[in-house]
Amino acid sequence: MHLKNDMSFILDDWQNLFEQQSTFNPNQPLRGFFYFADLYKVKYFGKKIYSTRLLKIPTPQYIVFYNGTASMPDRKELRLSDAFQQPTAQPDIEVVAHMLNINYGHNKELMERCQKLKEYAQFIDIIRHYLKENEHWSNEQAISKAIDDCIQNNILRDILQKERLRVMASILSEFDEVGYKEMIRQEAYEDAYEEGVEYGVKTLIEFVQDIGYSKEDATTLVKQRFHLSDDAINQYMQKFWKK
Repeated sequence: MHLKNDMSFILDDWQNLFEQQSTFNPNQPLRGFFYFADLYKVKYFGKKIYSTRLLKIPTPQYIVFYNGTASMPDRKELRLSDAFQQPTAQPDIEVVAHMLNINYGHNKELMERCQKLKEYAQFIDIIRHYLKENEHWSNEQAISKAIDDCIQNNILRDILQKERLRVMASILSEFDEVGYKEMIRQEAYEDAYEEGVEYGVKTLIEFVQDIGYSKEDATTLVKQRFHLSDDAINQYMQKFWKK
């Protein structure tokens, strides 16, 4: 079953593009760049683009709804210029994707203004709860039990009662695509690994500073031992080097 997770439309001279993502993708601005180029090309190609008069076009707006399991802030701006190999303060081309975290408990003001979105977030949260607490359950069992609970508690009741099978298929497809349980295990491993690296870097920095290493020599040693990026090492040095 192939699912669409994007939608575009023009409203009040705004060219809106909305996407839903269950995994964080830092390349959203590049995707948006392609999307908007296609949208404008279809609508305006050949329509006096070589005229001496300015051709007005709808203002682009790019919103990404995020409901993945990785920890994310309520709102985050992703910029195309962050991907440029040569950084520039004034990029000639820019695309900004406004990522909104729609997991349950996030963006409370937005949720209060859109009841269906709030109930959808609750629905997904209940599914994840059952998957986490009942490792022997299949995705089908967790989703079916979540649907029963939501109908009983008036969460998306009208949709779930009328479209139960379609909702089951859609949600099941999404959870199967991301390999949800395996993703949970992988993220837990990655979190533990990152915590271990940070502890190791902290211990090394504190030790070499105590025995008289300069900050420059300590930085070189951390780089040799942990093979981290220069940005990551600089952040650790700022965090753990005693001034």
